[in-house]
Amino acid sequence: MTNATQLRPATEWYDKWLGKMDTKLMCLQNNRSEFLFDKVDERILNYLNNNCLNFDLKNHFLLIILIDIARKKDARSIQRTIGTLSPRFKNISTNFNITRFSDFDVNVHLYAYLKSEIFPDDSNSKRSELMSCYIGAEYSTKKWIHNNLSFEEQEHYKQFLLQPFLFDSRDFSFRKLAKEQAQTIRKDETDAIVQMLPTILAEANLRWNQIKRLQDALQQQIQEVEAKSLSLPFEFYYDEPERIGEKFHFRLWDKPSFVLHHQTDFSEIVIKQATQKKVTYSDENNAYFLEFIRAETIEDETEGEGLWFNELIEFNVLGDWYKNVDRLKNMSVF
Repeated sequence: MTNATQLRPATEWYDKWLGKMDTKLMCLQNNRSEFLFDKVDERILNYLNNNCLNFDLKNHFLLIILIDIARKKDARSIQRTIGTLSPRFKNISTNFNITRFSDFDVNVHLYAYLKSEIFPDDSNSKRSELMSCYIGAEYSTKKWIHNNLSFEEQEHYKQFLLQPFLFDSRDFSFRKLAKEQAQTIRKDETDAIVQMLPTILAEANLRWNQIKRLQDALQQQIQEVEAKSLSLPFEFYYDEPERIGEKFHFRLWDKPSFVLHHQTDFSEIVIKQATQKKVTYSDENNAYFLEFIRAETIEDETEGEGLWFNELIEFNVLGDWYKNVDRLKNMSVF
């Protein structure tokens, strides 16, 4: 939270943009007296710096960003808005030789773009997205300024508000066309996989059943270890159905047993905690996990294909929580 005595944003961008951006705008605060500028994602600031600093709409864009921050919008949504408005308005301004936004008339120049009178090759979806972003940004900034700032403060920030539309957005056919095109694309994509659905469902069923058998085997071994107070690690195996024809071998660990069997990979403090079963290694915080040792065919005990998701684990697709433990990099653990 911003210190009550702080007179300016803490971000280094404030110093970089002094004389380039409106100073009072950079000091805009929320209702908790926090500088909104300090809360802007670094990627958004870099985009503004690289693409908008020499554009007359730069302060308008910064106001949209700061108010979106105040409204708790996520960085990706903000990037999408600015990334849509900035290039389109640069193109429109270049087309009409506009160098100052005060010369830009949204009801003339933007209207011409939305009506495809300029840049006719731009897609319907691109025009629709621009109009949606513009309408949303124009409405939300005006509303926030009105609801959160005094009349005197509003007067300064009004210069950075976008102009309102004076025409009905429903008059543009591209919105309907863009929607119809999106629906057509989705239908084509769906039709392409319909013929594959039986195969997909059958494979999904096989994979689910294999996971269920693995889960059942794990729970059975845990119950046996706890009932008989067996020491870990504990090796076991089970046979897959005849249609698969493989036997899977596993090793059951818990957190203390793994540390104590791989002491060269852990600090003395961790080893001591595991030995005494304290802190992370206490009974309350303990957890079991499996090491997949191998798969072999039941018929001749040659190497089997193994679990269908084994490669996902080997290539860290299912997570990288163990990436810093060198010992585990050569094991399939789940």
